[in-house]
Amino acid sequence: MRSGLRLLFWLCILGTIVQVPLLCYETWLLATELTFSELTLWALLTEHITFLAWIADLIMAILGAEFGDLILGLPATLVTILKLIFGTLIGYWALDAVHEMDSSYLSGGAEQSPD
Repeated sequence: MRSGLRLLFWLCILGTIVQVPLLCYETWLLATELTFSELTLWALLTEHITFLAWIADLIMAILGAEFGDLILGLPATLVTILKLIFGTLIGYWALDAVHEMDSSYLSGGAEQSPD
């Protein structure tokens, strides 16, 4: 359980680190050429970060055409900010849960061996 939570922490924090330069790029696009509503996830993936265009196809395949269009039509900056906030919160929640498990184990509250 602790290993899974540690993995979740690292994935969330590394994902957050990736979101920061992406947010900077999106901000630059908004300042130079696009409006907030024009910079959708679809436009970002297919016109500006073309090596990640396969993600749009994957979203469409997994979510279906209607829901995929809805998700890809969201403003990219809003989605990036939400991913930054929630990725950080979930990551630190997982880290806190690991610390609580470790302190519980060290104090004799856990009866199972550490993994």
